[in-house]
Amino acid sequence: MIWRKYQNTVLSARRYLGDNFLFVEHYPRNKISKNEELEDFSLVQFNWDGQRFSQPRWSPLTPNIVLALIQQHKAKD
Repeated sequence: MIWRKYQNTVLSARRYLGDNFLFVEHYPRNKISKNEELEDFSLVQFNWDGQRFSQPRWSPLTPNIVLALIQQHKAKD
């Protein structure tokens, strides 16, 4: 559903989302919990058969890695 909605999104004058797409799942800090859990980031990777995504796999990411991915993306624009 997300892919269909954003696959033709213009990232810059020269680039579209197309096949260059990372899915990062984010859960913000839980302020209700007494132990104040830290926010959580995961890279979600899928198998792609040209028609649909399947078999998701989650890999934890640190906030610093997420920032580096964002900066890398901005540098390409």
